[in-house]
Amino acid sequence: MKRFGTNMVKTLQKLVFLQVLLVAVFYLIMAPSAAFGQAKPGLIYKPAEGQGQSILNPSGDGYVSLTTAGFQYNDTDESEIPFFSSDTPV
Repeated sequence: MKRFGTNMVKTLQKLVFLQVLLVAVFYLIMAPSAAFGQAKPGLIYKPAEGQGQSILNPSGDGYVSLTTAGFQYNDTDESEIPFFSSDTPV
């Protein structure tokens, strides 16, 4: 009877190890693909058509940021479009 219990514990330890290993492999595979999936900050990746093009992109360079370098520090100060933030909840 003692031997049966020892085998059961070893089997459970192997199952837990395999579960942890599978989760670790999953995150190692998925994390890099998620990290490299973002567009450059400020880049318009799906431009509007017709007269809507000039609303978010007044300069016509494909970015809502002031330069083609995108947003570096502050999207409020580095935006092509003048706007202000409201501290009062609406």
